[in-house]
Amino acid sequence: MGKQFFSLFILGILVRLALAPFTAHPLDVHAWFLWVEEFLAGRYTALYVPPYPLTYIFSPIAVLYGFLAEITGITPISIQEIEVSLRPPAIWPIQHVPGLLFNLLIKIPFILADIFTALLLYKLLIEILGDKFVAERISVLWFLNPLVIWVSSGWGMFDAIPALFTVATMYLALKRRAFISGILLVIAFSLKLYPAVLFVPLVAYYWHLGRGRFQIGRPVAKFVAGVALTAGIFYVPYSQALSRSLGGQLWVSEVSASVFPPQGILSYWSLALLHPIVNTIMSASLPLGIGLIGILYWKIFRRGFSNPIVDLSGAMLTSILVVFLTFRLVAENFVVWIIPFMALLTVLGKIESKLFWLVSSVAFIFSVTNNLLLFSLLPISPWLGEHLAALMEWVKPYRVMPEGIFQHGFSFGSLFLVGLGTLFSVLLALVLLEVLSGGKYRVVERFFHEIRSLATRLRP
Repeated sequence: MGKQFFSLFILGILVRLALAPFTAHPLDVHAWFLWVEEFLAGRYTALYVPPYPLTYIFSPIAVLYGFLAEITGITPISIQEIEVSLRPPAIWPIQHVPGLLFNLLIKIPFILADIFTALLLYKLLIEILGDKFVAERISVLWFLNPLVIWVSSGWGMFDAIPALFTVATMYLALKRRAFISGILLVIAFSLKLYPAVLFVPLVAYYWHLGRGRFQIGRPVAKFVAGVALTAGIFYVPYSQALSRSLGGQLWVSEVSASVFPPQGILSYWSLALLHPIVNTIMSASLPLGIGLIGILYWKIFRRGFSNPIVDLSGAMLTSILVVFLTFRLVAENFVVWIIPFMALLTVLGKIESKLFWLVSSVAFIFSVTNNLLLFSLLPISPWLGEHLAALMEWVKPYRVMPEGIFQHGFSFGSLFLVGLGTLFSVLLALVLLEVLSGGKYRVVERFFHEIRSLATRLRP
């Protein structure tokens, strides 16, 4: 690694560590805190989705937190101690603000996932292309991405962990380690459900890989065996719980009236903020998504993998993009899933650099301007409570969920978020177009070129 790259890498770590204690998503991190409290009390409860891998990730964190909290006497902040104007709506079941120590410790696994993903992307490009500059660039695109930093270190959500396992799956696939890549894909799926859509592109890749070596079926069989064996171990004991979880996430056809909006609708479905009729139309999202991803899978099988690193990363990225362009709930933290693949295709010239940063920036702006940002600053309320209360009062007219219950209608806040959500879908559609075309359509560059030409003509 060069000195400049090493300095940027250290900068990324320091920014994360500086941000982690002082901000936290009021609902998600509170859920992690409640689980840790139960664990320290000797009650082991399920967390998130089967087979509950977060429980294994959080268990050592819980032990460390209990030890340090006992030594230091640090306790969480009761919600009753916070100024009334800063308290989250009563509909949200929040009793405590966990505090600086807990916020830092619980985010350590997410920060480590950020670091390992950056190093794995670097290793991937060094081994396959042998280009140190490109390898350093892709690591920076991931590691210094504001959205990635915010989700892991500011928000406190674990999307970087499944992102790490999907990148590792791709890395091992490119190294022709079919069985192990199948194992890692299931581990990624156990953390978030989206890696399920990557199964078919990987099968297509291994099919073409075997056909080229006159071993049709052997790589596919190894990959499927890795998937089947791991899935059997992971999910047979939790088959009923998994079916309920999948059903709940796939078949809910309308925006929740309490927690999810405006967070969770970073797409054109954000139009539901304006009129309830959009909720009715949302019922078409699942069949639309199934139809479009079926067409995409057909194209992936037909296209082949003559350039493995480009074609495989493109197939995995476009599969997730189709989900984002059809599914009715796209939270901004989900965007972390596509950042590694977009970064890879950006440095390889298949996605415009401007488009990459536009996608990342819109998701980041959406995340820090929706309802929950000020509540994410509650850990610093003991010191800056008056200033936060004044800021809360200033933004109150623009909030779309002032009491935690969403009301359809036109307001500055709802129009702003609808604009960002719709713009985000348009940008993803452009990414999809560029990847499927092999980088031939440079829509954003043409747009900026036309703007510059127009400005030149209008200049006196």
